[in-house]
This record gives sequence, structure tokens and C-alpha cells, in this order.
Amino acid sequence: MIPLLKMQEHCEAYALWHLAVDRGWLPPAGNLLLHADHHDDLGYGPYWHNFEEPVTNAQQARAFAEKALGIADFIVPAFWDGIFDEMINFTSIFESPEQVQKNVVFCANPHQLNFRELIPLIDGDAIKNHDPRYRVVTCRKLSLSPIAAPDKPVVLDVDLDYFCWDHSLSTGVPARMEVTRDSYEEFCSNPLHPWRITARRMLFAEQEDGRYYIVLREPPLRKRDTRDELVLRRLDKFVAWLEQNGIRPAVIDVCRSSLSGYCPADRVEWIEQELLQRLTALYGLLDEQGW
Repeated sequence: MIPLLKMQEHCEAYALWHLAVDRGWLPPAGNLLLHADHHDDLGYGPYWHNFEEPVTNAQQARAFAEKALGIADFIVPAFWDGIFDEMINFTSIFESPEQVQKNVVFCANPHQLNFRELIPLIDGDAIKNHDPRYRVVTCRKLSLSPIAAPDKPVVLDVDLDYFCWDHSLSTGVPARMEVTRDSYEEFCSNPLHPWRITARRMLFAEQEDGRYYIVLREPPLRKRDTRDELVLRRLDKFVAWLEQNGIRPAVIDVCRSSLSGYCPADRVEWIEQELLQRLTALYGLLDEQGW
């Protein structure tokens, strides 16, 4: 049976991939990540972590993830660790031809990973000389177009927002923290408060029933389209593509993304059930695992 790993939000994936290595479901290096998601999740940058100290097991990975990772920057550290040297980024619900690009992850300083297209003039010597600060990753972007069956172990990483997304985040868990009245009034009265001069204005103050809160709120974006027939059609097309292209994963992970609101909370149970029914029909019984 294929191991199945479930998660609430995608920042958990990094540690679960290390768990798959620890339990022998994946080799420690050279795997392919098939990432089906409405977002590419290839964010990167400074992290609250020292990359000169390698992550060597799942417990270390979990501690790092809980301390430093968000829901859109968890893949590049897995490239750095060597778990994946190839990725298929499956973000569109419409058929699109394959685009292939060689990328590098390099450690600019102990706390900084950079990720970009490989530039031979700049990166060639470092790669030729096996510079330990560099990793090379093949990134393939496609959707529903034919490919050759992979010749290496595959992790099928599915975010349910690929099938049904809501950029308005209207059903996500309210992101707010209670503060004192003094802190609330300081935030409201000072237009140059440190939390009001961030790159994008996403923190606001509210009061309710005599209590005071700082609230994280995304700018309003277009809302969802959760019509059953659209979601089912997307599920059918995706699973048919897996079958037609000989994709048999070593591990499957499924992310719900409903706490953040990217997958509507009132639809997520149904979407997950429909996906797992189709994957079970294709691959046989799945072996649900966890910590």
C-alpha cells in the first residue's frame, strides 16, 4: 500500500517528507516532487534557521518547520536538503505544455537560501567543483499534458485548493491575537507604529465586547467558485492524468488548506473524500500514516 500523509496546512509538508525518509518510504535524496496546488509555493529568503547545521531527521525537521516555515516557502528548504532534485509544478486546471528549467538553490549566508534559474556564466564553476553551497534542481511546469513516466521515486503532493480555491479567504479561521487596551490604543494612535509600517498593510486593530485585538487580514480578493460539477471535473481530469502518464507515487500527501481559507472550510471534507476515493480506485487501499 502507498503511504498517505494528511496535513492541515502546507507548512507541515517539509517535516512529513523527512518522516517519509526516516521510515524508509523514500530514499534520502534524488526524488521527484509532483506538486499539485493552486500556488507554486516556491517562496524563499531569510529563515530563522542556520543552514550550516543540516537537518538529519524528522524531529529536527519538525522543529525547524514549526519555528521558521510558512505555507509558501517550505519546498526550497527540501531542495536544499537534497530530498528532491526535480519538481513538477502543477498549478493550472487547464492543459498547458511542459516548460523545463534548471534552477539552483544556494546558501548566500547561514540564514539565507536563494532560488533562481541556473546561470552557467555565474554558477558553472561552483557546480562543476561541487560547491557545498549549491544544489541543482530541475523544475518542470505543466498541467494535464503528456509526460514520460518518471524514472525515480515520486511524492504526490496535493493541496485541495488546486480543485477549489477561495482567494478571499472568507472561511479561514480568524487570525487575531488579544492585546491589552494600552497596546490597542498605542497601535491606533501611532500611524508609524512598527506593525503599521510593514511592506503591506495586513495588521489592524479591533475591539469587541470590551476586549481588544490585533487582526491579520489579507486584502479582499475575488471569491471562490465551488460549484460541484467544476470540482468533480477537475478531480476526474487530474486522476485520469495520473493514470495515463504512469504516475505511481512512493508517497502521497494531502493538504487541506482550510484553516488558512485557501480551500473553503465548508467544502474541504467533501473534496478530500472525493479525491481519496479516486486515488484508492487508481492505486488500491492507501496506508494512512502520521507522527
